[in-house]
Amino acid sequence: MIDYQIENKIRTILQLENADEIHAELVNLVPNGIITYTLLNQLIEMISCIHDISIDEILSLTKLDCYNQTELSIINSYQAIEYFQDWNIEKLDYIFKSSIGRSSFERVNKEAVNAQAFMKLIARLFMYRLQNPHRYQLNEKKSLFVIGDSHSLVLDSLSIPWDNEINVTAHSMLIRGVKMYHLGNSSKFLRYRKCFLSHLKVLPSFSDILLSIGEIDCRPNEGMYIQLYKQKNVNLKDILQKTVAEFIEEINSIMIAAGVTPKSITLMGIPYPRYDVSKMLPPKLKKSHFFMFIEEANTIMCNYALNAGWQFLDLFTATKEITGNISDYYLDEFHLSPSFYDNVHQWIIKKS
Repeated sequence: MIDYQIENKIRTILQLENADEIHAELVNLVPNGIITYTLLNQLIEMISCIHDISIDEILSLTKLDCYNQTELSIINSYQAIEYFQDWNIEKLDYIFKSSIGRSSFERVNKEAVNAQAFMKLIARLFMYRLQNPHRYQLNEKKSLFVIGDSHSLVLDSLSIPWDNEINVTAHSMLIRGVKMYHLGNSSKFLRYRKCFLSHLKVLPSFSDILLSIGEIDCRPNEGMYIQLYKQKNVNLKDILQKTVAEFIEEINSIMIAAGVTPKSITLMGIPYPRYDVSKMLPPKLKKSHFFMFIEEANTIMCNYALNAGWQFLDLFTATKEITGNISDYYLDEFHLSPSFYDNVHQWIIKKS
């Protein structure tokens, strides 16, 4: 039976602005029945951005056997990310084994397809870390906090050269599916602002921050580029400038609201696309035009970032002229390999 009392409490909690208040209310929830999947999913999304409370704690509020295979696959993808970031090998192994045979249930909607993509990404990162433990020698004194989309997960716990070539340990602070557009229009997409604020709240003072936000905005079948097909008389450069400007303005606003003064902010650029662009393009639009758009997007992101006093990580230039084995640089079609970041400091642009 659905526990409507808990559901009403959860709805109230999800409306709260302050991450500390959300955490305090959540730990007082008592498991007593079933929570509808839609509400549970909203709760898990929020919890994935709130520290000091685990997704497994939230799942203890309900009975997992009441959800179908597609819903369980989506829930498992959140668990897999958390286990990877906690480096819980036993739980990761269990979650991968329990998901075997579910592929047909993961192609029914966009959310399930995205969950499957996250599971595949985590599986690849899991194997990479097992095979390359020397790349994960943690330096607790020097950290880089990577806030953003799935690209942040590639860097999680990785030791990389950063400012002045000093090795730092990168820590992923995932906001699942986040776009520049979401944060630039945070009144419409309030949960993304809440997640961003929640991550900022736990940062040490004077932190180095890397924002891996923007790649999803720049795919051929979603984000800014698709507007060229959906709307008439659209100027892509205008859309790019507006989206990037509003995003940077809102990030600075959130920083002020959180009382955070970082040592540095670096915006991650868009890598050279290695996926099959032609299969994802809207009708009548050409592959060459899309690549011009990606280059323009990186130029605009770099200019606006530098003008805001930030740095820019020029992944486009770094990946455009790659020769040799692509798998040495790309983990999959969209994500760079952790190996790529061995020389990442070479591609940081600072305002002269």
